[in-house]
Amino acid sequence: MKAATVGPAILLLTASLGAGCNRSAEPAAVTPITLPAGSPEEGALALFRFASTLNADSTLPADLVRSDLVEEYGADLLDLLEPLVGASPPRILAVELFSETDRAAVDVEFDLPGEGFSTWSVQLEQGDDEGWRLVWVQGPGDGWPPRKKQRGESLSSSEEGGPG
Repeated sequence: MKAATVGPAILLLTASLGAGCNRSAEPAAVTPITLPAGSPEEGALALFRFASTLNADSTLPADLVRSDLVEEYGADLLDLLEPLVGASPPRILAVELFSETDRAAVDVEFDLPGEGFSTWSVQLEQGDDEGWRLVWVQGPGDGWPPRKKQRGESLSSSEEGGPG
């Protein structure tokens, strides 16, 4: 399996794998990670480590997100992740492998800059190269990729016979 690296070398990942809601857990040792991620957990941790260091010049690392989604919705993902700049390393709360598919869900939690914490869910998909890439994110109040709003037949207006 050929793995791409992020930046000039590799993305360094600091993972705090605290149990439950233990927000005072000490961070784990700095662990190098190459992309594409070798597991759903590595993919989720890499996403949120990237999010904590975003700046105006940031672009999504190759092999972090499924390529067709980067092309269409990459800027939307960067916007969604922007409030996480400076957040603590994420703590994994749960991992679920979906049966019959090459997809997994990972729930993470981390402390926000200032005060408070945030819980997010991500879904990753395993590619032909066995690397895991992001395909879906849900944070407090918003998600990615954005849903396309459609009008159905039930949302129509009447030109005749209205009140009045």
